[in-house]
Amino acid sequence: REVKVRVTISKGKVAAKDGEVLVEAAPITYPPYAFDTVKVGRAMLPEDFKIKVGKEGEVKVRVMKLMNEAINKLSIEELPVRRGEVKLPPGYLKVAVIDRHWETGKIALGIMEGFGAEVGGLASTLNFDENNLVVLGKLEEDMSIAANRIAELRGGIVIVDGGTVVYELPMPLAGVMSLDSLDSVSRRLKEMNSYLRGKGSKLKKPLNVMAFITFVTLPEIRLCPKGLVDVKQRKLVPLIIED
Repeated sequence: REVKVRVTISKGKVAAKDGEVLVEAAPITYPPYAFDTVKVGRAMLPEDFKIKVGKEGEVKVRVMKLMNEAINKLSIEELPVRRGEVKLPPGYLKVAVIDRHWETGKIALGIMEGFGAEVGGLASTLNFDENNLVVLGKLEEDMSIAANRIAELRGGIVIVDGGTVVYELPMPLAGVMSLDSLDSVSRRLKEMNSYLRGKGSKLKKPLNVMAFITFVTLPEIRLCPKGLVDVKQRKLVPLIIED
């Protein structure tokens, strides 16, 4: 049975009646420190997003294979190495998680398959559970631009393609909340998801992937600033599998 509230009284006054708000909401103020929470310690460079190994030929790696927006599977694959750097085939993207709380400079790299969108760089501070800086993409230059723009915005979501910021949603309050209206935020999220689908993603809301990359309680392989987490084994594992 649906309950319809006809009148709401607060502090002796009628605050709302028949679905209409009759009082003005009190202004909300936030302390200055709440707008200074994205602290990566330095500017991110394209070099930070290169996966380097000490040999040529091929190397075994742990890949995050997406099943949907939240769940992935661990896949052991062999990828080519050129000039000491792992090269990704089409459909594979680099992933990075950067500590944004303590200025430690910690950055961990991973490889993802199944995102679908061939985007240069996508960065976000909205993720479980620590809301670190997550960066995903195929071009190190675009990934660094996205990460550094996030730091300038003091949090949020940024999409970079071809060296240009094509979409951004600032979330300066603790790096996870916008000061814009609900309608504005909703519209921008829809635009960004639509853009990623236009770049090849088959997911309904591709941005959700960014929120779950770091969620170390979900199967099967996750990424945190300390490195890859094998959820089943409950331990950190290296990206590169040494013979």
